[in-house]
Amino acid sequence: MFYEQNSGSKQSHWIPLSDMMTGLMCVFLLISLICIIELQSRAKVAIQLAQDFQGARTDLANDFNKNFANESSKYGGIYLGNTDFRFTGNTFLTGSYELNESFKHYLNNFFPKYLSILLKEQFKKYIIEIRIEGHTSPYWTDAKSELDAYIKNMALSQARARATLEYILNIDSPIIKDKKNFSWLKEKLTANGLSSSRPLKKINTNNIDYSASQRVEFKTLLLPDPKIACKLESFSKNQNLNCLEKIK
Repeated sequence: MFYEQNSGSKQSHWIPLSDMMTGLMCVFLLISLICIIELQSRAKVAIQLAQDFQGARTDLANDFNKNFANESSKYGGIYLGNTDFRFTGNTFLTGSYELNESFKHYLNNFFPKYLSILLKEQFKKYIIEIRIEGHTSPYWTDAKSELDAYIKNMALSQARARATLEYILNIDSPIIKDKKNFSWLKEKLTANGLSSSRPLKKINTNNIDYSASQRVEFKTLLLPDPKIACKLESFSKNQNLNCLEKIK
């Protein structure tokens, strides 16, 4: 009798405990399920955003290609085939940050046209920076050392980038003088000097092209970083896709 009562007592003790454990397990499963659904939802949104950004970048490159690819210029390869432009050669006098008249003339035509494309609604919202980069060759006539040449070229490249920025903002064009556009440009335009850190090489050689290395570049930066977009795109398609090659 005592055993049966004791056994019944134990049973009545374990049944609620097992019910409680089952209930807790259900709660944990429910929380896990909610977390998985939430993560999947966020991943889906992130992938869609990345694809939208990537699409905007591709469309912008296509628009640039349509408007600039066939332009020949004394400055060499202007349009780089993505969202970037390069001006080499006859842009500044050696050692000077004053723009050559021919470079000014080209910018008078180039920049309003370039800006009119950037201001299109399908691109404007994705643009985070319009970067003007000044570059130099590693050479400096009276430099005392490689470091001395690098520092002097840094100052020159920064001055050239700033001079280019100042010039394009003073171009007498309605699209630049428009107050709304000017406010937007002030937020997006930056001038950066990189000295001789990224010299250009002569074709099929490892030798520095000193003339071509002295250049100004316009770069249009969009969100997100292309590398992140590529990883998300590859993830969404469950394959190892090197889409960076498509972006270049």
